[in-house]
Amino acid sequence: MRLQLLFLIAFFCFNSAKAQIPATSLIKDYKFTNGILTSDVSPALQTGTTTLTPTGNSRTIITDRNGETNKAIQLNGDSFSAGGTNAASVNNFAVSFWIKTTTNESPKRLILDQHNTAANPAGFSASLKDGKIYFNGQYSWNFQSTSGASGVQEVVSQPVNDGQWHHVVCQLSSTSSLMYAGSLSQYTLTYTYSMYIDNVYVGADAETNYASGLTSENYTVRTITPNNPLVIGKSHDSNYLDYRDGIDQIRYYERTLSSPEIDILFNEDKPAVKIYVNSNATGANNGTSWTDAYTNLETAITTSTSVNEIWVAAGIYKPSGAARNSTFLMKNALKMYGGFDGTETQLSQRNPKTNLTILNGDINGNDNSTITATEATRQDNAYHVITVKGNIRNVVVDGFTITGGNANGPTLTSGTASAQYYHTRGGAVYINTYNSNDNASILIRNCILEKNSGSDTGVLSGYFAGGVNNQIFTANLESTIIRENHSGSNAQILISGANGFSWYGNSEIKNCLFHNNTSGSGASSLYLSASTANSGNQNGINVDVINTTFSGNAGNAGNVIRTDNGSNTRFKNCIIYGNGSNVPFFIGGTLGGPSLQNTISQGGQISGINSNPLLNSNYTLQSGSPAIDTGNNVFVPAGLTLDLNGNTRIVNSTVDMGAFEFDASLGTDNHSFNDEIIIYPNPTNGIINIKTTEPIKKVDLYSTIGLKLFNGNISVIDFTSVPNGIYLLIVETNEGKIFSRQIIKN
Repeated sequence: MRLQLLFLIAFFCFNSAKAQIPATSLIKDYKFTNGILTSDVSPALQTGTTTLTPTGNSRTIITDRNGETNKAIQLNGDSFSAGGTNAASVNNFAVSFWIKTTTNESPKRLILDQHNTAANPAGFSASLKDGKIYFNGQYSWNFQSTSGASGVQEVVSQPVNDGQWHHVVCQLSSTSSLMYAGSLSQYTLTYTYSMYIDNVYVGADAETNYASGLTSENYTVRTITPNNPLVIGKSHDSNYLDYRDGIDQIRYYERTLSSPEIDILFNEDKPAVKIYVNSNATGANNGTSWTDAYTNLETAITTSTSVNEIWVAAGIYKPSGAARNSTFLMKNALKMYGGFDGTETQLSQRNPKTNLTILNGDINGNDNSTITATEATRQDNAYHVITVKGNIRNVVVDGFTITGGNANGPTLTSGTASAQYYHTRGGAVYINTYNSNDNASILIRNCILEKNSGSDTGVLSGYFAGGVNNQIFTANLESTIIRENHSGSNAQILISGANGFSWYGNSEIKNCLFHNNTSGSGASSLYLSASTANSGNQNGINVDVINTTFSGNAGNAGNVIRTDNGSNTRFKNCIIYGNGSNVPFFIGGTLGGPSLQNTISQGGQISGINSNPLLNSNYTLQSGSPAIDTGNNVFVPAGLTLDLNGNTRIVNSTVDMGAFEFDASLGTDNHSFNDEIIIYPNPTNGIINIKTTEPIKKVDLYSTIGLKLFNGNISVIDFTSVPNGIYLLIVETNEGKIFSRQIIKN
């Protein structure tokens, strides 16, 4: 069995997932496939049902925006109506739909109408006039003794009557505050109507009013009259005309949509499109091919939408911007892959190990070998190399080396939520939610996180904006090496939460290796903290660490992992050994510590297995290791078929503990690849012999950081002059066969 290159596992596990359509508070959803008029969701309404009642039979079923037949309709004079609202009082809403028209005339043609013009007028309409979309809205308030209404707000789009499909989002957001004056209550109401066309913000129209009445009276404010039906394609009086053209995928939400959610709706069902990045490209610089690749990664990120994959060729990429605040700012559903040489046509052809694709926070390129937050040469580095801010979800960063971040800046934890920050955490990856219901998520896969630092947390951390409840982040790591990072007062990765404020931090760390990380006064690798503030409990965090090895790290008192109220954290099939202490865990808080299952924990702490796992210098398992065949297959996540070296994850029917699977056929001594190639001795004192059944075309020797130390086509390599350590040997024959082997030099 051939040893696969480290990280070369994309071929087995990459199937790009479509971003999920926003479903929260989705009340009506009409796709019109084959002319069907029922809604894909059917909650109870204040009056009527979600099923559309048609008037007329002239409509036709047409091809939708993606060229799929029988997926949209043209009204041709027909109209539909559905029931009212789900909530008795709606103060925020959004409606998303697609139209296709060439009409250019006045007066307005009503596309959607849910506006009550009688007593206490409220509602909205979306209409077509002069080839443009007009979004109108009005709200009203009512005390028992008095009532009032806003003016009619209006937002107008650019022309859309070009015969192409266009995506429209019309929505309302509101704020309300209350002040008492004797027996009176006064509400300050600000309602903002806004529009997006084809994923681009058009503008907004807002009005502020003051609603006053007796405190003893019942008070209501509404933007839609709850029993008023939603009408599609029909004017409500002779001042308007019917909309007669193409329409598709009408969705009505009783909340506002975020920009990332609008992006998902705009890109629904569209095929994935690659964007190419190569810092050495000399073509048109438009990202459409390797020849015409963008040379700037940030340009590609800015251009991308949720249907794009960004393929990045080997090279060093640095964020630009305001000095240390510069960062690679992620977008919703961004999928970014490194490890290409700039010729590949398939994801499986890339090789992140040999085609090093580096995201570097060392903006001025002057760092020395000392990795601490206070090192003088790191004071101009970016605080965070990668940033996930707000409600950005489903980000994938795969096949990169992320290095040079130095989170040693200031913090701001009060005031406007979106302006708050924590620049002492997350030198490599920083997650900053700030709105209620933000649910940020990122997957770091097949990466190396090295030489990052922070005065608090060196590598990865989330931050919840103060004063805002209901925030969530998820940071998952898979088949990734975390090494040679430094934290000041904390660990390299911080997963935190506070159930009492509905702040939740989630993480799954699988198939990973932590080595040679240091902390000044904290645990060397992980800090998992569930705050009990505001009557919280251990459920503020949810963490699984699976088949991961921790070795060679140096933390305070030899601590590797700290948990505070960490009973909702689990270590499965892991190895925690060789970190300088028989107490690798620091257990804080009052609600217990983590659980260990099929895990070696030096000293037997927390009922872990107190056995020497017999690790090689590269953290693989020696023959006879007690970690071999003693894991539990139940804990191996679905789809995890390879270990960190790219070899079969389960050998001899039972998974090993740690990040690497032992396979006797891949031993560290003389090794035959189906008798086609033999490389010996290994380990070596610096002389390597290569025997092949075919002529050798090329031999490359790399260091662990990707530096090429040798290139030639000879069968004997002498590298006695290089330091002891682990190296990667790659041999290519004249027949195009490629073999790779990790070489240990003693």
